[in-house]
Amino acid sequence: MIKDTNVIYGNWNKDTDDWDQVAPHLKNFAFEGKGMSASLVTMGAGRTGKNAKEPIPHSHSEEQLTICLEGKGTVIINGIRYPVKKGSYWLAPPNVPHTLDTREADGPVTILQLFSPARPDNLRKISR
Repeated sequence: MIKDTNVIYGNWNKDTDDWDQVAPHLKNFAFEGKGMSASLVTMGAGRTGKNAKEPIPHSHSEEQLTICLEGKGTVIINGIRYPVKKGSYWLAPPNVPHTLDTREADGPVTILQLFSPARPDNLRKISR
């Protein structure tokens, strides 16, 4: 990784140990800039089982743009369900309840989340 006062540069690899294990089925790799933060999140089989309980929506004061890099599921924003697959993206406005339901997924789901302004409670692996 290259890091100086203006640039953060590195390579993401979902198979490395540089992830925070947030839960048995959930890994997070987070980083931030001066006005935004981002995290890569991978949800494994523990979250994708058809007998798993539906995820509980949450909200926060930051705007959140999410892009699905791998897998499939359903995003629920303010009670409305939208299908998700590789390449899908969605914007959750500030303070609007949202969640990602991956119970129907047939494998891992990996998403990239961008928060503006920077989300202070986001786990930070890399920061300026």
